[in-house]
Amino acid sequence: MTSTLLADIGGTNIRFGLLQKGKIEKKVLYPHEKGLTAAKAVKRYLLETKAKPTVFVAGLAGPLLPKGRITLSNRPFTLNMPQICRQFGFKKGLIANDMIFHALGVSDQPDTKRACIIFVGTGLGVSYICNGIAHATEMCHERLLRPRKEEKLLHAEVWEDIISGPAFLNIYRNLEGTYKPVEHSREVSYLAHNVRDKNAVLTYKIIARCLARLCVHIARTEKVSVFFLGGQLIEILRLPVGQNTFFDGLGKWADIMGVRIIRPSEQTAMKGLKLVADELKEIGTSHRIRADEFFVV
Repeated sequence: MTSTLLADIGGTNIRFGLLQKGKIEKKVLYPHEKGLTAAKAVKRYLLETKAKPTVFVAGLAGPLLPKGRITLSNRPFTLNMPQICRQFGFKKGLIANDMIFHALGVSDQPDTKRACIIFVGTGLGVSYICNGIAHATEMCHERLLRPRKEEKLLHAEVWEDIISGPAFLNIYRNLEGTYKPVEHSREVSYLAHNVRDKNAVLTYKIIARCLARLCVHIARTEKVSVFFLGGQLIEILRLPVGQNTFFDGLGKWADIMGVRIIRPSEQTAMKGLKLVADELKEIGTSHRIRADEFFVV
């Protein structure tokens, strides 16, 4: 029985799954740790699950490099697809930016003829889907558009400086100084949701305002009217002050822009990986991804 190894590799975790008989099974999550390489992660998964896939489809949080390689934007971790295929005997391999698979994962939902997917984890991911074809962008590293006074005080230069997982903690620490020993963005979320800490709430408002500005910028330049938001953005939008700040920031665009939540966000990438794996098995390549944004071995 042939099977396909699926991998969703972000800056914090590596998620594997095995696609066989049309279903994704043997899902495993490995946190990134010191010394972990792509080859070690694949070997560990194959040993633990005793799986023998013949095809490998992977999405990573970084831009596609020549000859089928992707290095994570926020971590020294590289997957070289041709090398991995040779090492483990995969007959076929496909690699692309992870946001492409998040986009394809929502392609079965309404209003996705032309949509934007914004996902926040270790970094900021932005991708588009148009008529069933997905492509990623490096918008996270573009300079902030018309930075506000509070963003200048935070020395923010690009969108990812304000809209990302680490930004929760960085913004809060800048506002709070050294008064509270907060070590993780999850603690900032706890303070905002449960303790009503004023600087945690202000952190949410700063991120929500910047997110609204990003969405309006994308809507104007890319003619997108439907946005799918996921990852840690869910924390922002499920708190009334974050939600209200976001929609206030949209202004008149709030009346014409559709906003959807990707929940559970981590499953969208696996759905997209499955779609591409099925296509790869059928035709040997992919017509769902823009031609210059994936590599097939």
